Amino acid sequence: MEEHDNMDYFYQQVLQKDVTRRLQVGQDLIDYLNDPQRSTDVEQDKPRLDKTVDELTGWVNSSNYKVALLGIDIAGAFVDRLGERFRGYLGTGEMHTFLYLFSLSVSLALSLP
Repeated sequence: MEEHDNMDYFYQQVLQKDVTRRLQVGQDLIDYLNDPQRSTDVEQDKPRLDKTVDELTGWVNSSNYKVALLGIDIAGAFVDRLGERFRGYLGTGEMHTFLYLFSLSVSLALSLP
């Protein structure tokens, strides 16, 4: 297990505003979430999980399209990981924004050659 294999580390990284840093850590977070043996602490601290998901809206709303798409991918990894438990986040204003932007990104992706 690596030193940064924990949600505390990834929460601190999600808070970062630097685009380069977000692009570096985003795929690491997705890989972490997709490996249940590596990420046993995802749901251990619900307030931290709540804050992490809320902070992802800053990624999804980013003016940098790469960060925005990465934010959507990370949110998708949380959905895959949490399943039905992710429904609790769908009632928040931030997740309404996420769903709207997600539908826009799908539309855009389908219109690209």
